[in-house]
Amino acid sequence: MTRQLPKITLQAAFWFVSLCLQATPAEIDITKVEKAKDKVIVEVEAGQAGFTVISSDGIGGFKATLKSGQWPRDMSIIINRKTLENFGLTTDRIWATGQVKFATNCWCAFQFRNREGRFDGDEYKAGTLHIKAKETKDGVELVFPRNLFSDTKQLTFSWIDFYRR
Repeated sequence: MTRQLPKITLQAAFWFVSLCLQATPAEIDITKVEKAKDKVIVEVEAGQAGFTVISSDGIGGFKATLKSGQWPRDMSIIINRKTLENFGLTTDRIWATGQVKFATNCWCAFQFRNREGRFDGDEYKAGTLHIKAKETKDGVELVFPRNLFSDTKQLTFSWIDFYRR
């Protein structure tokens, strides 16, 4: 006597495979804030993460570490400043620097780490990163290119406001 296996519909099979392939939600810790008066809040939901920065005097920085899961593909930082004379972003692989004069698109110079794990200096830029700058009620939101953080375990972000108030 031969046994017949139940027939699985293509839709049910697709649902099962997509459920198995879902990424573990990211667990992100703020491991360092440069100034005690500054505050950094991280929110992770539905494939995106946002850092909200409340800067006390316009100069500061923070470090975030991925404890588990994967970085969401969409990441942004909202800072309570309308303009930034300079901001820097460092990951395990890249270093980028730019400025926000107006809430519009901005281009940041970036470079990769060398074989020794260091950056070679300003004169050795690899190219530019397109970062969207959107004006918010209280400042500016920097929206990073998709999947920028996929190969890193930590990021460091620093800022200097034009007016340093």
